[in-house]
Amino acid sequence: MLKLVSLSSGSCGNAAFVENGRTKLLVDAGTTLNYLGTALNDLGTRLEEIDAGLLTHEHGDHIKSAAALSRRFGIPVYGNEATLDALPATFQSADVRVFETGRTFEVGDLAIEAVPHSHDCSEPVGFIVCHEDRKIVIATDLGVVTPEVRAALTGADAIMLEANHDFKMLARSRYPAVLKKRISGEHGHLSNVAAGEILAMTASGKEQKVLLAHLSDENNDRHVALETIGEILSRKAVDSLKVRVAGRLAVSPAIIV
Repeated sequence: MLKLVSLSSGSCGNAAFVENGRTKLLVDAGTTLNYLGTALNDLGTRLEEIDAGLLTHEHGDHIKSAAALSRRFGIPVYGNEATLDALPATFQSADVRVFETGRTFEVGDLAIEAVPHSHDCSEPVGFIVCHEDRKIVIATDLGVVTPEVRAALTGADAIMLEANHDFKMLARSRYPAVLKKRISGEHGHLSNVAAGEILAMTASGKEQKVLLAHLSDENNDRHVALETIGEILSRKAVDSLKVRVAGRLAVSPAIIV
């Protein structure tokens, strides 16, 4: 059994919880410790029970409380070398540990692999988390789907995938042109259309549970995202995916596989 819960998703701060009943992980810690503690309490877990924190990259909405989490509770924080080198000085007193992107490592009885992403930071990654025959993939903050991400999504039982923006909403938003270009570029964020296309391409035919994440508050809408991706899946005759949306500063329903 593997459980996946989004604790918060978007520019307001990102954090996800993964567990198998024995080993408990936080993927990113981009909100306050107080918020994380309350969110985990709602799930019947305490912050001090977390076995490790995993960092996807060094942007503030992913690392905000990771150093404090490590210092206060003695929780190790894992990142690749480039990400750890880019962290602020607050991490100097934290328990930071290095993983190698593309190589499997273990925390407790969970097998983890960091998957390279395309984003505007040092060495961004997503994660594959496996236990026995179950596989969860977390893939957010990526401008394009890399071959490694495509391979990771194939056969996954549960997926947290970025669906950041709707093209039309982004085009008419108040964002300056340079920011619109960054968001829609190869090192920015994944659109609803791109998310739908890769989900259709990698669908296995078995039931897969999908949580759409990192939706823009201004350039997307949960109903637009679900409708756009639903239309793509329908057009491709894919009916095996169960798709939900992760909220901003909200604990999602648990996905259990």
